[in-house]
Amino acid sequence: MTGRNERVALTALQRAYLAGRSAELPLGGRAMREFRAYDGLSDASRVRGVVDAVVARHEALRLHIDPDRAQQWVGDAPAVALREIDLTLVSPVEQARRLHSVRQAMLGPETSDRAPVEVAIVDRGDGVSVLLSVDSLIIDGAGVNRVLADAAALYAAAPGAEPDLPPIESDLIGELRNVPSETSTDREYWSARAETLGPVPSLPWSAPLASIDRSPLQPGRDHDRRLDQECGPRGRITAQALREHRRLRGGHREPASMVRGAPDSASVSPSAAPVRRGAR
Repeated sequence: MTGRNERVALTALQRAYLAGRSAELPLGGRAMREFRAYDGLSDASRVRGVVDAVVARHEALRLHIDPDRAQQWVGDAPAVALREIDLTLVSPVEQARRLHSVRQAMLGPETSDRAPVEVAIVDRGDGVSVLLSVDSLIIDGAGVNRVLADAAALYAAAPGAEPDLPPIESDLIGELRNVPSETSTDREYWSARAETLGPVPSLPWSAPLASIDRSPLQPGRDHDRRLDQECGPRGRITAQALREHRRLRGGHREPASMVRGAPDSASVSPSAAPVRRGAR
């Protein structure tokens, strides 16, 4: 790779993610993270080897961010905080309690010193759980899927065998260097658009929520019409957003082939975690 340790500017989208974390902005104070949980694995040490292999293979997992200078670089050190948790000697009830605690911590508030990628490998004795939290600042959903596809192939391969992984371009910094900055057309559009926007509205949260919970109607045009009548257009838009949030929060099934021998229990849910200040 040609750009190792070379610093380049954050892209416009990355700067927008950072701006959204500022609690000083309306509707700010949030960080975009993707959380995934997998059960049904059987070998914690093998999972650790897979983590090391994908970090070595994917430069995005070694991408570091300097938010003060709005810069980023690929280094030798991983951008991954890995925890290995041994619960083999505790009761099933205590296992569930601790696993829940780890999960909540990974879904919890964002801090300035939090690692971009967090992985927890939890050995329960009768199986292994893997929890993953990825900051969208360094890798998007498509990139997460590619990393996990490689991880699944590496885990499924016979010991000592090299799986047939797709080729990967190893010049992330070169690609980031060539990402165009915002154009004058973008600035003109949003400058004009901003003049049409009023202050951030105070939405009637309770009414749409109550209506969604009580309504016998199926989500769709009739449901939207009822919410429009009860809460007005802003209430309808809020309710649509809440329905989509619930759908995403519920997660979707990923094929069991993602992990050999695993039940079809992998889930994904994006986490808009509140930002909490921490030591730099």
